[in-house]
Amino acid sequence: MTNIPNLLDLIWHESVDKTRAAHEAVRKMSRQDWLVIAAWDVAATLGPSRGIISFSDSEEILITDEMGRPWLSASLELQGVESQARCSITYKEGTYCVVVNDSFHVLQRRRYERKAAGLLLGMQFARDSIDSLLFKSRDLREAEMSSFAGFAELDIEHLYSLVQWYPRIHPFLD
Repeated sequence: MTNIPNLLDLIWHESVDKTRAAHEAVRKMSRQDWLVIAAWDVAATLGPSRGIISFSDSEEILITDEMGRPWLSASLELQGVESQARCSITYKEGTYCVVVNDSFHVLQRRRYERKAAGLLLGMQFARDSIDSLLFKSRDLREAEMSSFAGFAELDIEHLYSLVQWYPRIHPFLD
């Protein structure tokens, strides 16, 4: 069980400074919250364009393609001297990083640094705002997505991928 829906509500209801609310929400995240956010992020970053997110009993993140074939497995680890060389994704505000354990399709060993607050802003956007964008013209949709990506300090392509993966992480938010 995660506290993410409540954290997203804090951001959603903040009318003045959503960035501050997102940073406050990051400080309230439990390890389970971090695990779900990391799974969503690693799927959007290194996963196939369509796939499935699951977790093993030992909290390993498992990403498969839409046919259920293994794509990658990863774990959430404490950032530290010994894990730093293995981290594929690090989070600026947090004490955790994502380590890819097995990769069946991911060949690149690029390292990513993300802001967890930006990911929470992106999740809140995907949950509460993306559906209304569908009623706008393509130019307006793209402009709003680009504007939001800049605001949340997310790469626009990563934001598109996060939005695409949102329905796959949603079952783990309760």
